[in-house]
Amino acid sequence: MTQKDAAVHTNSKKPMPTQPQHILWEERRPDHCLPEQAQPSPWEFSFDPTLALKRIFSCSQERLVAEARGTSQAMFFEALAQACGLHARFCRGFQIQAVLVSMSHVRLLSQGECLVMAHCQATTTHGALYRVEAGFLAHPCQVTIGLRPAVEPQTVLAQRFQCLLSPSSPR
Repeated sequence: MTQKDAAVHTNSKKPMPTQPQHILWEERRPDHCLPEQAQPSPWEFSFDPTLALKRIFSCSQERLVAEARGTSQAMFFEALAQACGLHARFCRGFQIQAVLVSMSHVRLLSQGECLVMAHCQATTTHGALYRVEAGFLAHPCQVTIGLRPAVEPQTVLAQRFQCLLSPSSPR
């Protein structure tokens, strides 16, 4: 233990541990011990995920074509996941839950069209693999969606899907 670490432990009300322990940053170095410019800042994204897709142009058993809202990088990631998740739910009559398992080969461009095309490459009972093309991607990416039976029909998502597919969807 360095002298600086010992000083932090000596000034705290906790007894100094005799064995090395895994201690959280805040416990080891309280905020009041850090210089002002070194204060930890929270990593948070503030966005409404229900706004990631603006509309769905078409949907078949093989693919879904939609328009994403390009408000932030987080929204682009969300749009990729939602396009695949909504397609998987559509193909199974909204009787399943869909969860994002992974995304790979994702490289966002600084600008580009917001068109998203999710092509289903393979499905199993518990998952689906998508090749996704989008105007804001440097090249197609892969998205893996996990599937599990829904406790009850996903009526809210089915209604949302129909609203996004509607010609009167907001532009």
